[in-house]
Amino acid sequence: MKIVLPLLVGALGVGLNLSALAQTRLANEEQSSDTTLHSGRFSLTANRHTSRKRAFTAAVRPLTQASTSGVSFPADAEATPAPTTLPLNNGDFETPPFTTLGTVAGWTTGGTGKVADIDQGATSGTHSAALSAGGDYEGDILSQRFFTTAGCSYKLEFDAAIYGEPDPSSALQQLRTQVVGDSFLLDVTLTDLESAHNFVQSAVPWKHYQFMFTANSSVTTLQFTDIGLGNVFADVVIDTVSVQPMPLSFADWQALHFPGEPGISGWSADPDLDGIPNGLEYFFQTDPRAGIPYSERDFLPHVSIESTGPSQYLTFSYRRLINWTGNPEVIGVSNDLQTWDETQSQIEQVGSPVPMADGCTELVKVRLKTPINQGPIPRKFLRVKLTE
Repeated sequence: MKIVLPLLVGALGVGLNLSALAQTRLANEEQSSDTTLHSGRFSLTANRHTSRKRAFTAAVRPLTQASTSGVSFPADAEATPAPTTLPLNNGDFETPPFTTLGTVAGWTTGGTGKVADIDQGATSGTHSAALSAGGDYEGDILSQRFFTTAGCSYKLEFDAAIYGEPDPSSALQQLRTQVVGDSFLLDVTLTDLESAHNFVQSAVPWKHYQFMFTANSSVTTLQFTDIGLGNVFADVVIDTVSVQPMPLSFADWQALHFPGEPGISGWSADPDLDGIPNGLEYFFQTDPRAGIPYSERDFLPHVSIESTGPSQYLTFSYRRLINWTGNPEVIGVSNDLQTWDETQSQIEQVGSPVPMADGCTELVKVRLKTPINQGPIPRKFLRVKLTE
């Protein structure tokens, strides 16, 4: 269902008519440049706002893709685990079982399959993942799937080296690192791994690597593959692997969704006519061209009534970008959709924000301080307002 509001807006809100929860009515009202669509339990409130303060920094751009040919995923791997919600599962390789060839907790092994979680040096804890463990192999694969948000940028970091004594007559092993969504987002081969040419765990010459990528699907796969033989007594080792969301700046978000279309990419523009301006689409991480699809219903603000002991509270929940650096959002409270209290003195936050499965947004929940079952409160409306 698509809700169409004609005004460019800078606020979005929902509310409850606490005296008529069972009532269902639809009405468009225009009051002092406000447009409100009521639908029984909730209302969407749109207001014009003129504040244009710029508060966005740190543009993040995707890494240039390398060749995507010649990549194989493990056909003979163990059952693929369900995607994980970031952070990665067992990124420090400190979860047993240890020294079990072909098994690394939280990860999928494939290819030649000679991968183990073993104590061959580490940058966190005492264990790392070893590829080509137990002999002279290559094409060993270690991978993990995780939830992402299309259009959100992420930073991949890990440490890698060679443990043991490589064959001096062979080239040093290499590590292919790939990130795959609907297409290849990253495909690089690390040719600069180093070895101390001994079996001293503390002497492993670890190097730290980091890459950026922009997701193009809801599930993304990280995959490591070792390359090169002559390693009977040497393994490629990996440790401290992490993927962290790095939200796009508004300028990069505009370039992603509106390439070459400056006329409809502005903060207050609403090209899909769903009543949610681009600024809030960016804040909620919704699609600015898709209206309000069913799949994005949980991204938008919503209200509920929750009980704590004998008290009942009106709560207001919404998603926002993790590590938001723009102007703080303002939660307004109103009894009549005309006069808004934006001091936030009537509300309080409930717990800490909860990271979402996409790794890019978090759920924020606030509530009215006064229980709705302690005194007459005929109706309340809440909205979130964001200024550029």
